[in-house]
Amino acid sequence: MKMPLGYCSGTARGGRPIQRASARKYLWSFVGGVNKSSRPDMAKALAAVGPHFLRDTDQPSGPAAQGPLNGNPQPLSPAEFSGLLFDSTFSPCPMGNVNLECFRVYEALESGSIPIVEKRWSLDYFKGLLGDHPLPTVRSWPEARRMIGRIVENPAQIDALQERCVSWRDRYKQEYSAQAGEFLRIRSADSTVWETSPISFAQKLPGWNALELARHHDLPALFRRANRQVSRLRRQGKLRVTHRPGVKLD
Repeated sequence: MKMPLGYCSGTARGGRPIQRASARKYLWSFVGGVNKSSRPDMAKALAAVGPHFLRDTDQPSGPAAQGPLNGNPQPLSPAEFSGLLFDSTFSPCPMGNVNLECFRVYEALESGSIPIVEKRWSLDYFKGLLGDHPLPTVRSWPEARRMIGRIVENPAQIDALQERCVSWRDRYKQEYSAQAGEFLRIRSADSTVWETSPISFAQKLPGWNALELARHHDLPALFRRANRQVSRLRRQGKLRVTHRPGVKLD
């Protein structure tokens, strides 16, 4: 059974009211590392679209950092980040470190902010994961800029899109809860299901995992990853850094 990441602790909606998307303070916002994957393309494409809040956590005082907390080098707390999402019409959700999914998608949905997600020519990841969803999906970030430019002129259209996303989110959570319960009931009742579960031929091939992860990247993201690995090899003599307990990799 496929399981979405969900949102991080401290970013749940709770009982907070949802403000109309067209009445929010920022047209879009992003807080996170900007210098990896497809994120530099997102920041560049949306830089002229505003008002917005952009905080590069890799370099909080750099040229990419904009907004009222620009002079504060401290990262946003979960409450501050959640509050920012509640003030943002759109939440661009460029790919995470190695794949298209990240917590930001679900944190945006919790706040009533409209996530903008990516897809690749060979991979519509979120449709495969979530089914028929209403989330704006783009192949490139210039496409996202054009989409925002078209819809921003019509507040009613923005609010209608927000309502579709919020309603879908509420329905999906209820349906998924029921599906997960049924899945666990069936699997716990018959342990032989685990033993006979088929594994596709492709998954047995050497390098399948690397090829599958490569599908999440566009060409610029692949080049950035290759450059990072080469730099890491030069500095440390190895291609990957072992994850250390207590270190968050975003």
